[in-house]
Amino acid sequence: MIHSPIVDIRQKILEGDVTARELATVALERANSSPGKNTYLSIEEADIKQQLSAPSLVTEEGQLLRGIPISVKDCFDVRRYRTSFGSKYYFEASDIKREDSMLVQRLRAVGATIT
Repeated sequence: MIHSPIVDIRQKILEGDVTARELATVALERANSSPGKNTYLSIEEADIKQQLSAPSLVTEEGQLLRGIPISVKDCFDVRRYRTSFGSKYYFEASDIKREDSMLVQRLRAVGATIT
């Protein structure tokens, strides 16, 4: 399911075949499944749960990505995360961001769950 095209995943959400919580769970389970186990330097499960608790996880017009987990390259600021450019050095040197970059703002505006 997680490797399906987004349009197929969205349709499954609309039809009630899968929930946003189920998708996020699968995404988190597979997050660092690469051979080096280092795809993600930071995952904030509490933040993801908070996003999933937001009112109305039903896909609405204008909410094209509602409930779909989206990963964002860590060269874009994501509130409550460090921006590290894929480097542990920058991860440790970076402050936790208070605001989202424009890219992340736009993803959230269409309902994406930022993982």
